[in-house]
Amino acid sequence: MKGPLFIKFLFLILFSLTIQNCSSFGEVVIFRDSFKKAHIVNLKLSLESHEIQPDSWSLYKVILDFTREIGIEKTVPTIVRFNVYGSRLDNSLERTGFIRIGNKNENLIFGNLTSQAITTTSYRAGGVDSAGKQVAGGASTKVNREFTGTFLLTLEQEKEILSSKNLVIRFYAGAWPVTVSFQEDDLETLKYYLRAKPGMEQD
Repeated sequence: MKGPLFIKFLFLILFSLTIQNCSSFGEVVIFRDSFKKAHIVNLKLSLESHEIQPDSWSLYKVILDFTREIGIEKTVPTIVRFNVYGSRLDNSLERTGFIRIGNKNENLIFGNLTSQAITTTSYRAGGVDSAGKQVAGGASTKVNREFTGTFLLTLEQEKEILSSKNLVIRFYAGAWPVTVSFQEDDLETLKYYLRAKPGMEQD
C-alpha cells in the first residue's frame, strides 16, 4: 500500500516542480545572497528558432538563463546559460556564434559546452478505429539532442541592448544555423532585467 501511495506522492511533487519551473519564464527575480554579499538578478526566456529542422516541421527550442550580480562596490556583467533542443542536431555545437544588437554584429564565444541525447518512447495501444478497422499497437522512439553552454554579455553590450529595438542570437550546429530573435515583449523583459535593482531579498 505504501509503495503506490509513495509513487503517487512523488509524482505530485515532480508535477508541481514542473509547473513552477514553467511559470518562471519571463519573470525577473531578484534575491540577496548573504554569502556573496550581493543581490542576484535572474531571468529565464524560452524562444524558438527562425529555422525549421531538416526533415521536420518543428522549430528548435532555445532556453536562455540570464544572471548578474549587484554587489556593494561593483556589478558583475551578465552570464547567459543556454540550452538548445532539436531532433535534427547531428553535429556538435560550434564554439563561436553571433549576437546582433540593432544592426551591429559581434562575435560570441561559448564556454562549458556539453551535449547529450534524450530518447523518448511513446506507445500506441491496438484496437479498432472509428471506421471499425483493426489497428495494430506499437511503439515509436524519438531522439532529441540537447546542447548546453554559457556566454557573457559585456557591460557595453548591456548598454547597447537597453537602447536597441532588435536583438538576435545565432548558434551553429556544424554549418547549420540556429537563430533566435527577441520579440518585442521578450526584449522589453530583458531590458527590465538589465535595469533591475534590489527590491526583494531572500537569504
